[in-house]
Amino acid sequence: MPGSIVIVSSLDTKGQEVKFLKDLIEQRGHNTVLLDMSMRGEPQIPSDIPCEEVARAGGITMQEIKTSTKSRSEITSIMIEGAIRKVLELYQTGKLDGIVSVGGVSKKAMGTDIMK
Repeated sequence: MPGSIVIVSSLDTKGQEVKFLKDLIEQRGHNTVLLDMSMRGEPQIPSDIPCEEVARAGGITMQEIKTSTKSRSEITSIMIEGAIRKVLELYQTGKLDGIVSVGGVSKKAMGTDIMK
């Protein structure tokens, strides 16, 4: 049975790079789960776990994020917490066999926090 690899990224800025990686992983017989960490823009490609779902899991809505006076650091922490919850759900239901993060420095740091 093929494993599922979660790809964590912001699909508003890294959509094409994520699509490339997704295609490579799937060509090798694995399933992929795209987890979108976008906080401002519209995703370039569809996700399996949209940023709205990640935000809700962290206790906030995307509308609240977009209009918030919270600092970027506070919003990032909320999104990380939501992503951790979503990834943990996948793990607990046997739907997670691996995880990878794609992005610049801040998104890779977010990804490693989620992986912990």
